[in-house]
Amino acid sequence: CIGKTAGSSQIFYIYGDSPGNKKLINCIAYGASSNAGLCAWGTGNSILNCVVANCSTGILAQGGTELVKNCVAYNNTTSYSGTPAAGSTNNAASDASTTTPPGTNPLTTDVTSADFVDAANEDYHLASGAILIGAGANLSADFTDDIDGDTRPATGAWDIGADHFVS
Repeated sequence: CIGKTAGSSQIFYIYGDSPGNKKLINCIAYGASSNAGLCAWGTGNSILNCVVANCSTGILAQGGTELVKNCVAYNNTTSYSGTPAAGSTNNAASDASTTTPPGTNPLTTDVTSADFVDAANEDYHLASGAILIGAGANLSADFTDDIDGDTRPATGAWDIGADHFVS
């Protein structure tokens, strides 16, 4: 999914209780100037390998049981808000040096526009040498492709974000 708004609405919002288990996978959301780009609320929902940019709040995990894995929040007023589930891991942000991304194994180096092919024009494919390459957890038990349909590796580390870098 790719979503853009120039206003105050949330771009992608998943809600679900008992059993929940809804997932946002390989999504790119940008431009929610006064709201969250990606929001999850309820029991057992997940935000996996997503990019959120240029929003008031990047990723909002409202219910406390939402997993956030391999996501990057870039150039948002607030990168992450709420309390993601304990299993959250390998997240990144453009303000990581001052705000640690949620979960275990956070990427604590700031993500910059140089990590993307053309962030100024909303191209969030990974650029050669991006710090996000190989910095993610392997989620092949959940899915195996990226936003372009490129296959992610079955073993080893994954890239953070919606794109799997292919030289």
